[in-house]
Amino acid sequence: MRGSHSLGRYAAALGLLLAGCPCAFALNPSLDINQYAHTAWKVGEGFTKGAIVSMAQTPDGYLWLGTEFGLLRFDGVRSVPWQPPAGQQLLSTYIRRLLVARDGTLWIGTWKELASWKDG
Repeated sequence: MRGSHSLGRYAAALGLLLAGCPCAFALNPSLDINQYAHTAWKVGEGFTKGAIVSMAQTPDGYLWLGTEFGLLRFDGVRSVPWQPPAGQQLLSTYIRRLLVARDGTLWIGTWKELASWKDG
């Protein structure tokens, strides 16, 4: 019972904070919906094949996408399949989990191993 009272207080405090904060609105009410840009990347346009299973963003701004068929690096315009350095390889192409450490290292979890990658 004590935990539910705490949760209720936190929820009420958060509600008051958001209600009094004008920056909490997602869209600019002075713009028409047609003035917002929207881009959809699709398989037919070469974005990716297979399901995207995991995503992470590194400090350099790249969005990393783990798929059934490998790891992709997305820069906001195009996705590029990631290739390990010469002489190295991942044991599985099925990327299950991605995590970025505080130092910017990208941890890559596949079906068969855990690998890391930094600066590239």
